[in-house]
This record gives sequence, structure tokens and C-alpha cells, in this order.
Amino acid sequence: MNKSAVPPNPKEGKPRKKRRSIGGADKPRSLFIDPVEFAEQTGFSVKSIYEQVGRGVLPYSRHGGRILFERSQIEIFLAKLRVVTVDEALRNARQGTTE
Repeated sequence: MNKSAVPPNPKEGKPRKKRRSIGGADKPRSLFIDPVEFAEQTGFSVKSIYEQVGRGVLPYSRHGGRILFERSQIEIFLAKLRVVTVDEALRNARQGTTE
């Protein structure tokens, strides 16, 4: 068969659809962020964010089946995370505490 006789693939050559993000850099700051933006802003992996959602650790909402995080609630959650030095962690481990 002649190559020129092959009909062109209608999807070939079309640009991929750009993923919609909530509150991207080119948009005004949104009240909500999605798990991918959460991961980009915090350095957590997207997988770990979904795991924490599944465990009920992170405050989230579902809108149309999508998991969204209210920016203000996430900021409060992150502020509550207590940073522990290595010495404090070792001392707590020896004492059997998690404080």
C-alpha cells in the first residue's frame, strides 16, 4: 500500500490538552488548590498527599469528584506541624513520648 494513500491520524499533530489547574501562576490566587499544586508548594509527593487524605490527616473537600484543599485550612494545618530537632526526637524516643 502506498504511504500517501493512508488516511492521516486525526489525533496526530494536535497539541496535548493543557491540564487545568486551580490558582495557577497566571491566575489570581484561588481559595482552593488541587493535590498537584499542594505538592508543588510544599515539596510533598502527590502520592503522599493522597495517602494522607485517605487516612483523614489532611483537611479536604470533594467538588465534582475532585479532591480540593482550602488554602486557609492547609495553611493552618501546616502551621500546626511542630518542627522537632534531632536531639529532641532522640530524647523523645528514649522517653517513649511523641511530643
